[in-house]
Amino acid sequence: LTQRSVSLSLGYSSAQFISNFERGIAAPPLKKLKILARLYKMPTDRVVDLVIEAERAILEGALRS
Repeated sequence: LTQRSVSLSLGYSSAQFISNFERGIAAPPLKKLKILARLYKMPTDRVVDLVIEAERAILEGALRS
């Protein structure tokens, strides 16, 4: 899968959104998690866990600065 193909599957025209998600800068909208799970062939609960981990890292970084 490319960032572009994933972004198009989620209804976005730019791969930048997926890049931001992969780098922990942004999180996908909750309503898109099932689509992400299907695209990446992962259980939905694992995708949710990854999003929670990313959000935790973002919050911890913000609290440190």
